[in-house]
Amino acid sequence: MSQKHYNKTPPAPAVTADELLQPFGRFGVRLGLERSQQLLAVLGQPQQRVPII
Repeated sequence: MSQKHYNKTPPAPAVTADELLQPFGRFGVRLGLERSQQLLAVLGQPQQRVPII
């Protein structure tokens, strides 16, 4: 039994995550871990007190 492909649209080109996220910079979005790391430092590194299995 053969499968028929009805979708004649060509596949989308490969795009990197950076290319997808770059436009958000125009809206003031600052990507990265720096802000989260600063907050954790101010809070006394609470993630260090959570036991991990």
